[in-house]
Amino acid sequence: MKINTKIIVIIIASIVTLSIAYYFIIVLPQYNQNKIDIQQQKIDIEYAEKLQERKAEASRSLDFEMCMIGARETYWNYVKLNGTDLGEREYRATALVWSDAAKRQKNAENTCVLKYGK
Repeated sequence: MKINTKIIVIIIASIVTLSIAYYFIIVLPQYNQNKIDIQQQKIDIEYAEKLQERKAEASRSLDFEMCMIGARETYWNYVKLNGTDLGEREYRATALVWSDAAKRQKNAENTCVLKYGK
């Protein structure tokens, strides 16, 4: 009977030792790798979102600048239509034309600000 008890104890100790080794050699590294992969995915998603936000902001900024250029063109187009061209971007017009042109430009600029939030 003593041999059977020793064998049983050796078998149980071997099973426990193999179980512990399996945990530390197989399970734990896989768990840690999965945890690292999930963290990396979160970082990648955050990076992509920030990049998308920066692209959208750059696009809004460019659209705002284009809108403001259009507002300045509104001013000169009004003066060209209602004034006299003296050549080389010089115009003669009444004070009312200059005033109306400035109002139209200001309205166009306000529209740009409302539309693009600058």
